[in-house]
Amino acid sequence: MGTSDMYFFDLFDGANDKVDVVGTSFDDEDAARQAARSMLADRVRSEVLRGGEYLMTVRLRRNTMPIFSVTFALTEEHYRLDS
Repeated sequence: MGTSDMYFFDLFDGANDKVDVVGTSFDDEDAARQAARSMLADRVRSEVLRGGEYLMTVRLRRNTMPIFSVTFALTEEHYRLDS
């Protein structure tokens, strides 16, 4: 069994930014990147249902070095159909 690295998931949404100080152990970087994608998908679900504009980024770090980020942007446009 190989060694596991510690990865940290920082969340940025412009209102409630959170820096991960605990970290999570993964066997490889691919698993950590997939976890970042999954975390973002889980977090933005309620925002999509709420509607409006929304931007969230999950930044993945190995120790202090950023190695990956994934961003979700929600924008809405309303069209007037009557003339």
